[in-house]
Order: sequence, then C-alpha cells, then structure tokens
Amino acid sequence: MGAIPIKTRGVLSRLRSRGYPTALILVDLDGFKTLNDTFGHSAGDDCLRETARHLERVCTDAVLIARIGGDEFAILVSENRDTVSNVARNIIGALYRPVHLEGRQVQIGASVGIAFMDGSTPSDFFKKADVALYAAKAAGRNTF
Repeated sequence: MGAIPIKTRGVLSRLRSRGYPTALILVDLDGFKTLNDTFGHSAGDDCLRETARHLERVCTDAVLIARIGGDEFAILVSENRDTVSNVARNIIGALYRPVHLEGRQVQIGASVGIAFMDGSTPSDFFKKADVALYAAKAAGRNTF
C-alpha cells in the first residue's frame, strides 16, 4: 500500500489538532475476485459502484470515503471506539450479500481493519489499519 495522499494528511492534522478521536477503517471485499474473474470487469465495476453507495449510506458521518485501489476502500471517521465498532458492524452487514449474475450467485462480504490515531504519522496510521485488515481476513473474513 502506498502513502496516504497529501490532501488526507491535512485532514488528519486538522482533526488531531482539534482533539478529535480519529479512526481509519479499511474495507476489502471478500469474494470480489471470484465475481470479477467469473463475470468480467464490467460486473466487477458494477459491484464496486454498489459498494460505494452502501458505504455512503452506512458511513453518514465519515470525514472521507475513498476507493484506494482494486476492491479496497478507506473511510476516515472522527468517532470514539464504540461508535467505530458499530460502523464496522454496519459496513459488514451492508456488504454481506449474494450477487446474482447470469443465473449464478456469488457471495460478497467485507473484511475490515481499524486503526486509531495515536500521534503516529499518517503513514504509520495507514499501516496499522492495513495490519488490522489482514488480521480480519486471517480470522475468517466478514469481521473486523
């Protein structure tokens, strides 16, 4: 994963200077590769657009929602730990769904990694969320 863009660094600095508890939520779609490989990139693109709509609906208080590549999304929130846990549960619930294409069904879900800003650099903040994401995948997916 690359560094957080400069524009995002400014957002993090402003939030941190105001004392807001800031969390970075990384979302990786489970089952996306199967959908994309089986039904093609057009179906994959449709799934990504639908995912973005679900994330906008669920993460109403997000400071930033962005697709960061492939089937991964980043969400920056300024909330406490309990609220962020609820957001993660809502994301998983909203994205866990069967997708029906050409008479076949593919199960899509999401693994979520969360990191809380603790005075670390934006790059370290992102790395912590990435490590948490891969821990969620190792724990069986569709979890955070």
